[in-house]
This record gives sequence, C-alpha cells and structure tokens, in this order.
Amino acid sequence: MLEVIDTLIGVLVFATIIGGVGSVVTHMNEEVYEFRQKMDGIKFYMKYRMVTPAIQERVISCFTYMHSQHQLNDEQELLCVLPPRLQGQIAVNLHMDTLKKVELFKQCSAGFLYEVVLRIKQQIYSPNDYLFRAGERAKEMFIVKRGTLRVIDEENSTAAMTLTDGATFGEMSVILIDGNQLGSSRAVSLRSEGYSDVYILNQDDVSTILQEYPVDRERLLANAREMLRSRNLLSDGIDESTEQPASMLSLEEQLSRMKAQIGDLDGQLNNMYASFNEMSTEMKRRVTAVERLFSRHRRQIKLDCIRGKIRF
Repeated sequence: MLEVIDTLIGVLVFATIIGGVGSVVTHMNEEVYEFRQKMDGIKFYMKYRMVTPAIQERVISCFTYMHSQHQLNDEQELLCVLPPRLQGQIAVNLHMDTLKKVELFKQCSAGFLYEVVLRIKQQIYSPNDYLFRAGERAKEMFIVKRGTLRVIDEENSTAAMTLTDGATFGEMSVILIDGNQLGSSRAVSLRSEGYSDVYILNQDDVSTILQEYPVDRERLLANAREMLRSRNLLSDGIDESTEQPASMLSLEEQLSRMKAQIGDLDGQLNNMYASFNEMSTEMKRRVTAVERLFSRHRRQIKLDCIRGKIRF
C-alpha cells in the first residue's frame, strides 16, 4: 500500500515538474514566435518600400538589440496598470539620485524633483545616431542610462567630450535665461557610439512644473545664472529682476501680469489723452488769437493782397 502511495506521489511530482517545464518552454516559444512575426513584418515592409540595404541592416540590428534588452514594449504601457503612486516610486528609484547630482537642480524641493522624474522619457539610439545636431533648437536635457555618447564639435570635426553611464548633458536647455550667451541653438552635436539608452527631459515639461512651484522657479533661475556666470556665458548688464517667461508662470500669475500690463497701457493712454487735450487747447487758443487779429486787420490785409504786398 505504501509503495503505491509513494509511486503516486512520485508521479504527481514528476508531472508537476514536467508541466512547469512545459509552461516555460511554451512561453519562450510564444516570445520567439512573436519576435519573429514582428521581425518578418519589418523585413517585408522595408522590402516592399524598397528601403536601402544599409538602412535595412541598421533597423534589423536595432530591433534585435531591443529584443535582447527586453525593450520592445513601451515602459509607460507596462506601468500604466500600476497605481500612480507606485509609478512615481519606480521613477524616483530610477532617476532621483541622478537628478540630485545635476547642478541646476541643487537645493530644489523634493516635491519639485518628484514631478520632474515623472516626466522623464526613455529613448534608445543605435550606433552613429545623432541625438541632435549643431544649429538645432536646444529644448532637451539628456541622462545616459547605458551606453556611450560623444559630443562632436562640427566646426573642427573633433570629439569634444565623451558621456558614459550616469552622465548628463544640456541641463541649461530646460530653462530660459535672459543673457544666456549659449543662445537657443545647439553649438555642438551629440552622437551615440554603439547602442545607448538615454533618458530625456523636455523644456516644456519643466516649464509646466515650474508654474506650480514658484520657490523652486526662483532657485532654478538663480542656479542657472550662477552656472552661466561661472563659465563667463552670462551677458553683462542683465537685470535679474526682469520678468520671467510666461511659460513658467501659473495661470494666476499670468493673469496678474496681464492686469498690470493693462494698467500700464491704461495709464499711458490717459497720459496721451491728457497731453492731446492740452495741445488741442493750446492750438485752439492760437487759432482764436489769429482769427481775432485777422478780423481786426481784415481791410488792411485785403489791400495788401491786392497791392501784391502779401503773397501766398
């Protein structure tokens, strides 16, 4: 009897193991099938559209790399099933330490940095891909998650700097500063050496966040001016009390600024109207004086005109 029970238990355990292995193999086969199906679709599309062989090779190589790194699925799509708070905690775990090391964000509040990390997006670049080229508008900051990026001076065709894991580039691009000699365009190009995973922060997102964090806005502007001044990239004679860009202001602050501007315009119009009235009164007085003088000497003026003493 005991032998029968032992045999049954052994069979059940063996069946469980075989079933587990079968599930794993089936799941792996499904992943392989899905990958091959996508790959075949991409190959067919490129062949049908007569894409050049060089680009086809790059696309296939990039797609294979993304599959090997399990990055064919969108991060946001995967995380959307989680509560927003958990999504935020994951983002903080990934990016907060890096952001705290960025000089531009030093002494900023935890709440502001939390909002910033929620808006960071991931992008994969293949070998020799340009993240941007010299002359393009500067509106993004880059954080290297994995890989190597090379800063290229296009004028001299030389590599000015190399960025590796954890490095940041372009932090001054996410905030608008009057007197910034760097301007609004890129002075250099940024190129990926090999495959690179990069996190990107956009200027528009930072401006939107700053609308709700006025204290951090002042801190960020102060940090940016200090950084530019230390690099001799801030123009002299810039009034730091000048108005901040409207994109960084909250709706209430924008309305308040508009109200003040309307008040200034109203004051200018009142001054112009008062000046016009004063000038008009003076002109009327002069015209009246001329009319009286003409009435008094009308006969003499007429005779002078007839005699040719007065010419028009």
